[in-house]
Amino acid sequence: SEDYDVAAVKAVRKAIGPDHDIMADGSMRYHLDLARRMGDFLAEQGVFWFEEPFAPEDLELYAALRGTVDIPISAGENEFGLHGFRELVRIKAVDIVQPDASRGGGITVVHRVAKLAQEHGLRVAPHTWSDAVAITANAQVVSAIPNGITVEIDRTGTPFVEDLLVEPLTVTNGELQLSDRPGLGIDLNMEVVDRLRTDDPLSIPEGSYSDMVFGKAYLPPSLPYVEKAS
Repeated sequence: SEDYDVAAVKAVRKAIGPDHDIMADGSMRYHLDLARRMGDFLAEQGVFWFEEPFAPEDLELYAALRGTVDIPISAGENEFGLHGFRELVRIKAVDIVQPDASRGGGITVVHRVAKLAQEHGLRVAPHTWSDAVAITANAQVVSAIPNGITVEIDRTGTPFVEDLLVEPLTVTNGELQLSDRPGLGIDLNMEVVDRLRTDDPLSIPEGSYSDMVFGKAYLPPSLPYVEKAS
């Protein structure tokens, strides 16, 4: 609900204080008037960005929102390929683009998206919610571009992030330590790979993986969004 979202942001701001950043993800739950109302509130709270308030196909809503609230609008985790980001940039839908090397076409495409964003004065913050390989790939792009902001890391304890590499990813004082070795500079822990490997890559066991859910038993209930009374 709107009351819950407002209370959640206030609780986080109170907990971390004024000197740390909050990123807010709308998870495609808002309509335009509600997004403007929420955008004004997030700006008052000093939130760093307002991510994906609308479904990815509703580009006109993004364009209508951007510039009417005093907070950067971000999106892109559900764009696939350079052509999708070209359209996102062309209609001036966002301030921050969020490609993902594991979804959008690999490192080369993410780098091309970053160059496109730079040409239009936009910043880049890759989406990453898959595994340590994807995190490293996106982080290497961010380290090589002038308009990169940050890279996302799942810190919920998933083995795809915590255990997949021989040398686990290390975050120190908010910075991800990257190797200077060739390529991505990582080695897979093959014991973990063998343990998590499926017999048929097209038959995924039911459960929750990354930010995707497989199987009805694992789907959360689809509840209506309750707005404040006007």
